[in-house]
Amino acid sequence: ERLWVVQDANYNVTAIFDNSGNVVERYIYDPFGQATVLDANWNVRSAGSAYDWLYLHQGGRYDVTSGLYHFRFRDYSPTLGRWTSLDPLSYAAGDVNLYRPLGNDPINSLDPSGLVEQYVRNFWNSFTEEMKKFEILVAAKSFYHVHHTKPQYFRKLYTTRGINIDQAEHLVLVHPTVHEEICTIEKQWIENEMKKINPKWRYGNAKDKDAFLQAIMKDDAFFQRLEEFSRNQRVAYTDYFIPAGTSDKELIKRIYNNMDGAKKIIKFKASAAVRAKQLLPRAAGALAFLALIQPIELHAFGHTPEQQRAFDKFYTRYQGLFQGAIAGQTPDKLQLGLLKDEWIAYLQSIGVDNMVLAQVNRELELAIADK
Repeated sequence: ERLWVVQDANYNVTAIFDNSGNVVERYIYDPFGQATVLDANWNVRSAGSAYDWLYLHQGGRYDVTSGLYHFRFRDYSPTLGRWTSLDPLSYAAGDVNLYRPLGNDPINSLDPSGLVEQYVRNFWNSFTEEMKKFEILVAAKSFYHVHHTKPQYFRKLYTTRGINIDQAEHLVLVHPTVHEEICTIEKQWIENEMKKINPKWRYGNAKDKDAFLQAIMKDDAFFQRLEEFSRNQRVAYTDYFIPAGTSDKELIKRIYNNMDGAKKIIKFKASAAVRAKQLLPRAAGALAFLALIQPIELHAFGHTPEQQRAFDKFYTRYQGLFQGAIAGQTPDKLQLGLLKDEWIAYLQSIGVDNMVLAQVNRELELAIADK
C-alpha cells in the first residue's frame, strides 16, 4: 500500500494519507519530538503505528526498540531531549554542552544530520522581519516551501568545497507546485549522473548514494556540471522564486494565486533550460531561450483558453520527444518540425514579437536540418 506524508514547518510528519486522500494515521509531538500516534479520528493508538511508520520527528527514523531517532551521524533521545553521543564537531558547533540539540530550541531549528543546526530559525526570522507588516505572512509560511538552490543530495560535496548550502543566499521560497517539479527534475538529473558511473546504482539506495558521492567527491568536471545544472534550474524558475527579504505583498499574492494552473509550463521551462541538449543539441540554446520569453502579463493573468490549447498541443508532442531523447532515441526530423511549428503557434498566441518569432524559427530550422 502506498502512503503519502504531510509535514509541518519543522518537518515533523503530522499525518499519512492513502491513495484516495484519506487520513489513515496522525502524529502529535511534544517540543522535543516525543510522538503520540493517533488514528484518523484523533484517538490514541497505544500500540503504536498500525502502518509501522517510522519517519516522525523532523523526518528522523524512529527505532521502536531503543526509542531513539536516527539522524545520520548521531542518535537522538526524545525522552531525554539529548543526543546519545558527543557532537562530532566538538565545541566548534557553538555549544558548551556537546549532547544538547539545537540549543534546546527544537521548535525553531533543525539538525537533520546530527552535525549542524540549520536554517529554519534564521531564515524565517529574517523573512518575518521583512514581512511582518503584511497579512500575507501567515499564508506564505503555511503554503510556500523553503528550497535549496544547491541540491541537498550533494551537501557533503559542497561542504568539502567550503560552501554552506544553508546560507540565505542559497535558499528561496517557492510555491509547492514549483518545488515538486524542481525535485523531479533534480532527481532525474542525479539518476542520469549516477548511471554514467555505474548503471546499477539507484537514487534511493543509501549505499549507492555513498558510493556515488565518493566517486565524484574530487571530480572537478562533475562539480562544473552540477553548478551548471543548478544555474540553469534557477533560471528556469526565477519568476516563481521569492527570495528571503521579499516584502512585495502584491508580488507574493500574484505568484501564489496563479501558480496552480501553470504546472506544465513550469515543467517545460525547467526541462528545456536544464536538459534540452538531450533533445536537440544545436537547438539547446534556442529551447532554453524560448522557454523563458513568456510576457509578464501571463504570470499575472494566466492563459486564455486559446493559449492553453496551443500550449497543450505543443507540450504533448514535446513530452513524447523529450522522454524518447532521454532514453537514447534519435528524434525524428518530421516530429521535430511539427514541434517547432506548434511552438511558434503558441508563441504567436501569447503575443511574442514577430522579429523574435523569426529568430527562434530560424534557429530551430537550422538545428533540425543539422540533425
